[in-house]
Amino acid sequence: MKNLKYAIITENAGVETWGTPKTLAPAISGKVSPIVNSATAFADDQPLAVANAFAGCEVELETSLLSNTALVDLLGATKDATKGVVSFGKNDVAPNVALLFECALDGGITQYFALLKGQFALPEDQYNTKEDNITFNGQTIKGTFIPCNKNGAWKTQIRSDATETGTAATITAWYTTVYTG
Repeated sequence: MKNLKYAIITENAGVETWGTPKTLAPAISGKVSPIVNSATAFADDQPLAVANAFAGCEVELETSLLSNTALVDLLGATKDATKGVVSFGKNDVAPNVALLFECALDGGITQYFALLKGQFALPEDQYNTKEDNITFNGQTIKGTFIPCNKNGAWKTQIRSDATETGTAATITAWYTTVYTG
């Protein structure tokens, strides 16, 4: 996983507009876990049908330390423009954002992902005292992603080995505009 980016979404009367992607932080690891609610209907003492419904997607990212700009953008915190102090308040509202990244696959193939609409929660911080061994601490941030209003999509992805005529142009533009389908 690398090239973590985010794009702030603005909404006007339910119509979403994705901003230009910005760098989030260097990625250490990530986990994307779709949430699917399932129900089974029974009749005549046996399962008759199964229904599944997408209920969102949980994301957990471990990164190097998040910048003050990313904290303000992702969490709705405020920054004192003259002193550089970031303040977190009880009334902060995290904006909806898209999350973009890529992963290397076997054979030199790269897969590009965009989670289209979600919000992040306050990150977990862990601090240790200095010891005689070097230990690097990352920062973990969690978010929940849902389908966008535009078309109901929650994720888009493309592989570098796709053969369609528009693949190269789509990959070239992946981190400049959010591909929503």
